[in-house]
Amino acid sequence: MVRSYDDPLKRQAREKLRHFIARKLAFKKPSDIKVVCFPGAEVEGEEALEVKEIYDPLGIPRKNVVGLEKEQDQFKRLKRANLGIILTEAPMSDLDFFTSTPDKFDVISLDYQGHQDESETKTLEQIAGRQVLSKYGILCTNYAGQRETRRLQSNMLIGFTSGAFLGHGKGMGFSGFSVDEVVNFWKQKYESNEDFELSQLRNAITFETLSTFLKGTENVSTPKLFQKHPYYEQLRELIMTLPFDQLRSAIIGSGVIEPEDYGTIERFDVPKRLLVDSGILTSAEYEERVKGIDDVRREMFNHIVQIVAIRKHIAESLGLKKRERGLADFIGYVLNMQGVKSYFPRSIERYSYTSNKNMLMLLDLVAFDQNENAYREFGELISYGPQTGKISFRDQAKKDSLMVRKRILGITRKFIALTSQAVPERIYLGSSWVPPPRKERISKEEAVYLLSGGVPCAEIADTYAPFTVGQLAAFRAHITMGTYKDKTPPPNS
Repeated sequence: MVRSYDDPLKRQAREKLRHFIARKLAFKKPSDIKVVCFPGAEVEGEEALEVKEIYDPLGIPRKNVVGLEKEQDQFKRLKRANLGIILTEAPMSDLDFFTSTPDKFDVISLDYQGHQDESETKTLEQIAGRQVLSKYGILCTNYAGQRETRRLQSNMLIGFTSGAFLGHGKGMGFSGFSVDEVVNFWKQKYESNEDFELSQLRNAITFETLSTFLKGTENVSTPKLFQKHPYYEQLRELIMTLPFDQLRSAIIGSGVIEPEDYGTIERFDVPKRLLVDSGILTSAEYEERVKGIDDVRREMFNHIVQIVAIRKHIAESLGLKKRERGLADFIGYVLNMQGVKSYFPRSIERYSYTSNKNMLMLLDLVAFDQNENAYREFGELISYGPQTGKISFRDQAKKDSLMVRKRILGITRKFIALTSQAVPERIYLGSSWVPPPRKERISKEEAVYLLSGGVPCAEIADTYAPFTVGQLAAFRAHITMGTYKDKTPPPNS
């Protein structure tokens, strides 16, 4: 079994990250760049290959590099190597570190060995939510891209749909901003009994990263824009206490949400629409599935409702006419991103390769920009007090000006373009997998003969096919019981 992490394709992937950092952080002195990564120490003599192959050549001081390691043996190995990088006081997981660190980093490199699962997603939420990545920071993720369980495939399906809705699916057959388009795509596949294309669904890995960083602080706390509008508590109480089948009448009855707006809310319940409308699950099956995550579902639903409710608050505050509801939506859109300190992708590169352990790996490199300057132009037109929730036109004398409205729409379109950046296709770098020599196959009788002669199970399994150690142990148990007595002639010579 291959144990070395000094893999030629892995080196090529590290080289891609090194060049990406050199280009996208060229405006910073190497001595000012702070990094956190998994340095790696799986094998003696191969400690911190990432540091040696990426950050050392870039001139980033090792004292600027924080190395994370959660396994005790690898942690001790890194300590003994005395590389000059910063290590935590004891082995620590990435999730624990990013939940607690007070520091900001210019490069965060998460070179995982497994899939993007719940723990890895929570790590991204903490990084974006607690603003651990600097405003022009680079995020590198590397995940396994094969052998996903059905549960992971289901999660990818939902993530892919959400990402396509945001517009990241451009160039993949989706124009963006249309849930119907994505639902119909998967519905056709389901009805024609086509297999879901996992290679396409794996784009959800990138989509998950981009949508998580777009949410910014919303990953860990409710946006102030939500909390400060006058209908927040009233709606939240309804959503968190009433059965789902009573919510429509209760929310419309509150007078905050119009019937046509409630249709919009239901339309954006993406996971349900995807899984039920496409025919993958019946309504009953869907309800059974979400029983265990009722609180999460209600929080998501509350989020959608509050977005629509903000429109009413903004329209009332600015004195907008009913036909100008779209303008209120745009204003709320920009104010919310400013409040949660969204990260926008300024550059994306995606690669894949097959490791020397025969695992397809999916490498994403994303350089972000929080676009703080873009909000200044918006602030010249709209005044907003985050602590009070008050919203007004900056120049009351021009509140009815068509020019002001055109400028607001122009600024909003810029932000929509930032949030809906299409992701590039993955570039396959190649494979370093070398299949092991084919083992000679032996029969059951030959295996029993070897076991009877005292050859260990593990040695037989390593040398011959097709029996596993467990199967051989079962044969050996039968030998001890005498089951194979007089039935084990020596193999033919």
